[in-house]
Amino acid sequence: LTAATGRGKTEGWLIPILQFICEAKAGQHDAHPSNSVKCVLTYPTKALAQDQLKRLINYLFTLNRDRSVNDQITVGIYDGDTKRRDPDELAYLQTTFQYFDCPCGECDSSLTVRRRSDDSFVVEPLKEHDGDLKVTRDAIVESPVDILLTNPDTINYRLFNINASEAQQRFVAEPKYFVFDEIHEYSELFGSFTSALMRRYVRERQELNDY
Repeated sequence: LTAATGRGKTEGWLIPILQFICEAKAGQHDAHPSNSVKCVLTYPTKALAQDQLKRLINYLFTLNRDRSVNDQITVGIYDGDTKRRDPDELAYLQTTFQYFDCPCGECDSSLTVRRRSDDSFVVEPLKEHDGDLKVTRDAIVESPVDILLTNPDTINYRLFNINASEAQQRFVAEPKYFVFDEIHEYSELFGSFTSALMRRYVRERQELNDY
């Protein structure tokens, strides 16, 4: 999709994907069960991925408001800065998400991170609301998000890390959609690298899914 700034490019591909996710969670797509990654969103920089995450949080807050806890559409970001489930990382995560505004539009709260009794983390507004954002590598791999934000370097690492079969499954085998946003940034050597990476990605996906 190409269009001028502010013309709705993101909504042009995001709305059909969200529709598919809702259908999958309702059991309408056998090849894509509820507990699987439906879409990988790839960004050329971590900063762009963080910006899109803030936007997705706002969309999903509205979509999930009338959905049951087990039917929530989930999102997570997985890159070199994504931490593991380590209690020592709590302060880092709290500092990161304090700059994310509450998506409700009704309060002036920011987001924070709380550690549960099982040492997993949950992102929530400082004021009480519902929501489901996965913030650690362990959470994303063990309980897959519907929408996974990442970058080509992380895809490259996960594609060929044969010692992390679960991560390979999440990044390569499961997704129905693979989106490159900000495509104009993929130029010169970086564009050539990404093009070669995606050819290998397609071959690996075919092997993992036996087709």
